Amino acid sequence: MGLTATQNMIVLQAMELSWIGGQADDADDQCAHGRVTMKVNGREFVSPQDGTWTVSAAALYLLRTFSSDHGEGLTVADQNYLFPCCGFNAWKLPEDERVVCIGCPNGLDVEVIHKNGSLVELRKRDVVECVSVDMWTRAVLGFAMQIRQFYQDSRRKAYIADDFDRSGWDAFWKEWSELEASATASLNVY
Repeated sequence: MGLTATQNMIVLQAMELSWIGGQADDADDQCAHGRVTMKVNGREFVSPQDGTWTVSAAALYLLRTFSSDHGEGLTVADQNYLFPCCGFNAWKLPEDERVVCIGCPNGLDVEVIHKNGSLVELRKRDVVECVSVDMWTRAVLGFAMQIRQFYQDSRRKAYIADDFDRSGWDAFWKEWSELEASATASLNVY
């Protein structure tokens, strides 16, 4: 039996967006927090009851799944989860092109594996669903745009005095923008 995208429906949405400690705005907090709903073909992978996640790091990790798998032995979330509890330090390591978002050892993982060049298989324990690459791309872009809008609607972030930390957050947003632009161009979305 081959893999198919059956109902072709995905919901990936952040809610109750806030800054650290549930604050509506905080110029010093670099990472956005919130609850997440992720349902694929009617089956739940992440629910708001699962907890509050660092959705800014999750958005970056999800954007990375456009070109990389996330599963056993493969990760887009170096030293973290796809939906991390924390991702408060964005570090640009000299030996790696990707930003590493360091946090606590808690979070929630969903495997994201590309199949047959046209499908994305999503897996969490015994729940497995497939969607088209196009549908996955649109859902992740929508999630990333939702988080980016939250940043834009909030106060401008305070200047980061530490050079290492500042370069990490600069690299975070640079990678995010590049992944977002590449995916958007592949869909011909304007």
